[in-house]
Amino acid sequence: MKHLSFLQAHWRKVLATLAIALLTPTLAWAATYADTQGHWAVMSIEKAQSLNLVSGYEDGSFRPDANVTRAEFIAFLNRAHKVKPASPDQPLYADVAESAWYANDVRAAQAKGYIGLFDTEMLQPNVPITREEVARLTDDLLAGNKAETGPDSETDLTSDQDASDKAKDGDSEALAKTAPESEKERRAAAKALTFIDSDTIAPECRNAVANLLEGGYLSGYPDKTFRPQNKITRAEAISIILRSIHQNPTVAIPGQSAPVQENGKTYLIDQKSGLRIEAPQSRNGRLTIGDRTYWLNPDASLKLGWIQEKGHTYYATEANGLTRGWQQIDGKTYYFSPYSYERFENGVFSTGTQAHWFGQDGVVLSGNRPGGHKGKPIYWAPPTAEELNNAWLKGPDTSRRFLGQAVANYAAKREGLPFKWFGCDLNDPSGVYCCGAVYSAYKEMGIATMPPSASNIRADKGYRMVKDQYLTAPNYGGKYIPSSFSQMWPGDVSYSFQPSLGYGYNHAALFLGFNNGRPIVAHATLADGFIVEPADIITSVWGYAYINGVRYV
Repeated sequence: MKHLSFLQAHWRKVLATLAIALLTPTLAWAATYADTQGHWAVMSIEKAQSLNLVSGYEDGSFRPDANVTRAEFIAFLNRAHKVKPASPDQPLYADVAESAWYANDVRAAQAKGYIGLFDTEMLQPNVPITREEVARLTDDLLAGNKAETGPDSETDLTSDQDASDKAKDGDSEALAKTAPESEKERRAAAKALTFIDSDTIAPECRNAVANLLEGGYLSGYPDKTFRPQNKITRAEAISIILRSIHQNPTVAIPGQSAPVQENGKTYLIDQKSGLRIEAPQSRNGRLTIGDRTYWLNPDASLKLGWIQEKGHTYYATEANGLTRGWQQIDGKTYYFSPYSYERFENGVFSTGTQAHWFGQDGVVLSGNRPGGHKGKPIYWAPPTAEELNNAWLKGPDTSRRFLGQAVANYAAKREGLPFKWFGCDLNDPSGVYCCGAVYSAYKEMGIATMPPSASNIRADKGYRMVKDQYLTAPNYGGKYIPSSFSQMWPGDVSYSFQPSLGYGYNHAALFLGFNNGRPIVAHATLADGFIVEPADIITSVWGYAYINGVRYV
């Protein structure tokens, strides 16, 4: 018997240690645990630590994937929702000893009235808690809080009369509320659930599951299951409870994610935990996972289809997130920036190795188009089938190539400006000149080139800045590259000179890509202002010769 008593005492001590690890307050700064780095819930764990809700174990681990018992979850809920202690006279479950570390938490939960799910004489406090049980306890606690403090939105059913009125109009939620008096029967009159394993959810937990799904506290799995009897881990418990007190971190770091549809909306969920991925407020709702970027609404649902934001147009699909590159939609062909995801429209733009003409609605066009300040007509060919395969989006150096493409297209969008000597701002409607356009386009993308103030720009009949910009390029991170356009990326700068002029250097142009076999540049010209056109005018018409190009990305 002494041996048995020793074992019982030993295990009580072990369980108390586990509970303390889950619940013990920590300092305001978050400790770093080797087993949470890269974990899908690392942000939630750090947030819970900052709120003094959790801490790790004495061995320096956090064990985010360890199961949580019923007693631990109850204690966690009490701490997060600041449930008041109960009177010592409150009776306990038969299997909850007065000496148990969780006895006071269980007593408080009983007094609060949110653990009625466990309405037998036994709580089984050390049994791992399941997803459906977590849903029921959390829902009951939230309902109790609302009953004490009042509704938090105009859509809440605030009284039996409200529910009755809505029930008469066929409101299914109201019908559930005005269902039979018995709590178990009311719970059984559950809201519609579309999981393929919905029939395995305990009737008394169905409404709670539906409520927590609607609230975004938990979610189903990509295979359309809910897995109600799955055990909850420490990481999952933390994430759910943070959501229940509206303290979920603003940026989630998910692992493998997948879209799932609920109540007519599409959400991203972490495949391991089944929890929704929240909208990252600090990045205006955009979330990048691997090579895909999603745009999330404030409620964490995905923005899909055509998206209009701040004068730009985007397109998103459930499978791939925001679209990049060539995309055929409803029989029409569009191109979306690999850098910013916005749709190209109303001009000629770089599509990678090529350049194409797009209408005001973003549809790619072909034929003669007037360009430049004076409307010079230029022929534009449509994309080939090979181009539509989006090879530009693959391969090495994508971030650098996409940035160069963004520089080129920022300039191309300003086509039509007049020529203005010493103009160095593409946003100035009075005009721009060649090397000034290069400086302005790169400046807009946060890339330094030689500023006008570093050159005697009026020397050499106004061409001195071209020379200085070219010669000082290495000082600003630029690299000289062969003048062959076939080796250039969009955004690379083509420099040229006139041998008959003493100062030599006299032109700079931004390369966009090829169209119909012709290299296309955006540059400022005396005759047509700032124009996007074939580069052969520089050599065949003006008689200039190319020197090395410069790559700044």
